[in-house]
Amino acid sequence: MKAKTLIILLLVCSLEALSWPSGARPDLASGGKPVPPGRYRLSGFGTTLTNDTWEDQRFGGSFELGVARGLALSVASSSRDVSGHGAFQNGAEDLRLGLAVWPLSYKERLRLGLNGQLQLPTGFRDQESYYDSTANAVISLPAFSLEQTAGQLSLGGSWAPGRAAEVNGFAGYFGTSDNSEQALRWGMGLALTPFGRTIAASFQYAQSITRVGNLPDTEALRAGLDVRLPWGFAVHPGVYAELESDPLMGASVGLSFTGFMPRSVFPPKPKAKVAPLRSGAMLLPPPISSQPMADNNELWKQLKESLTPSFEVVLPLESLDRPGLPFDEINRASFWNSMAAIHAAYPEMRWLLITHVEDETVTRESGTGIPLIVSQPKLAAACKLRVQLIDLYEQSAYPERIVLATAMMNDGLRSPIISTVERENISVADAREITLLAYRNAGREVALSLPPREDGE
Repeated sequence: MKAKTLIILLLVCSLEALSWPSGARPDLASGGKPVPPGRYRLSGFGTTLTNDTWEDQRFGGSFELGVARGLALSVASSSRDVSGHGAFQNGAEDLRLGLAVWPLSYKERLRLGLNGQLQLPTGFRDQESYYDSTANAVISLPAFSLEQTAGQLSLGGSWAPGRAAEVNGFAGYFGTSDNSEQALRWGMGLALTPFGRTIAASFQYAQSITRVGNLPDTEALRAGLDVRLPWGFAVHPGVYAELESDPLMGASVGLSFTGFMPRSVFPPKPKAKVAPLRSGAMLLPPPISSQPMADNNELWKQLKESLTPSFEVVLPLESLDRPGLPFDEINRASFWNSMAAIHAAYPEMRWLLITHVEDETVTRESGTGIPLIVSQPKLAAACKLRVQLIDLYEQSAYPERIVLATAMMNDGLRSPIISTVERENISVADAREITLLAYRNAGREVALSLPPREDGE
């Protein structure tokens, strides 16, 4: 009797499907860049995966919202219909909430950030079982839900070596709320656009390596095209596969729409202030400075470009000195004699702007970063100017005004582990680059600081 029972137990074994819960599969989108601020993306997909035994049909959708530069929120869900061995089961998978924070960028080619995902146990929990007479086995289909809250935190990045290619990747850790399931997750992707951004060829791969628990090690990959259509639509045909012990693979197709949020939700940026337009032409002598400057001619050039829209003509004046009459700002009688001489030499010019460079500084600030992993310091430049507008027709002067122009730029990416003293020093080239940006802003600020016109506009 015991022998017969043992034989029956051996024959009537339990055969479990390779259709694991959604939490067992790595998410190929974990390394994706955030949606630009003020935009949203609606996406949907459908795929049919098969192997020698099972057929797994999946449908899903997601919504992504760009909240700010480098910050986005997302929500995604999907459903499955699994059949095989005469068994079948269908239902929803767990809901996934996402947060992407990508504060680091370098020259718009290299970007780094963090992606977090919270998985809520909203999926199908019943475990259907069927008896397969041909295999004399009980087919057990696992629940589509993890039946508990889970989360994943990963470090993501993207690099665009050129206009026709972009590489992205991520590496992180997945775990359930009771720590019964834990896994390492990593993946990478490649997008090629040799014929423009209308059609892109893409490849994505991700792997989950179980550290604690019963979930299997899984791999997923997708290869396909991303075709942009008019009015913000895009279609994504391709092939998808899960490389388990008995791989599932098949065709997939996706459709997405990218749009702009209403202005009531994301109001547009206020228009930049415009300097008042004055009648008459202006003379612009070189800036006066008693200290070393990065490039006096460059500041002069930026002042001319910024002031040109505010006057009928802006004519560079090579020097404030007149023959036999050197410019002297301390002696007011000599100062006005110079102004009279300049007016006599240029009777058609009404205005003259005198610019003094009071101070220039270049410093490095801490910026943003991921503690103990990577940081992105910023270079900051400040240019302090003292300007005075002279009316040559009336031989009068408006009160002096102080203008402070600043500029900031990223100073690359640094790791506290490999950072050197040499890299902490600001190079001459970097100091010059950020100072020229400050000069450009100085020209705009000077134009805005000019006193109102006589008509009050």
